Amino acid sequence: MADQTPSIVASMAITPSPFPASGESKPNITLTVTSHHSEPITILTYTTIFNLEASLFRSNFTCRDISNPDDPKPMHIDYTHGPRRPGFNRESGGPDDQYFVTLEPMVPVTFTSLFWLQVTPWPEEEDEDGEEVEDIRIPAFLPGHTYQLGAKDNVVIRDWWVGRKDQIMSPPGQKANTKKSSGSPIAPAIEDLIFHTV
Repeated sequence: MADQTPSIVASMAITPSPFPASGESKPNITLTVTSHHSEPITILTYTTIFNLEASLFRSNFTCRDISNPDDPKPMHIDYTHGPRRPGFNRESGGPDDQYFVTLEPMVPVTFTSLFWLQVTPWPEEEDEDGEEVEDIRIPAFLPGHTYQLGAKDNVVIRDWWVGRKDQIMSPPGQKANTKKSSGSPIAPAIEDLIFHTV
């Protein structure tokens, strides 16, 4: 058992920046994660913000248009919840192997994915003609604007274990459920990111 909940910090970057708001060429988003724990830990990333291919479409991020600093506008990001998983297999080389990641003390680890968000118009019951407004998805970004991307306060890592991946995983061909976590959920400190569009 760990003697304390590990401290994890992360920073975000988008490249290239600025990027075209049209979405014709999507940039990359990178989360760089560093553990300040005294020994290696292994985390299950599937349900966390570090699983970027999924977390960009789950309720993990916030985004604001801060082009006018005196009037920042929160964006109504279009999220999906996705299917529930019955459990995870910690078999080495198995279908969930990629989601088990070891964080060595003070050694940065990067997670990268294409970056794009969609938004829906803020809910309105009807338009000026009395017709219901269709709930459509539209591109999130406008050219020449400045945005602030952040992680929600409830983002945590629930499944983590003291030890390296080869100590946590079961041998190839031997399916096994995840073990009980080594401690309380970890709330990573994730710095907000300011980015620009053209």
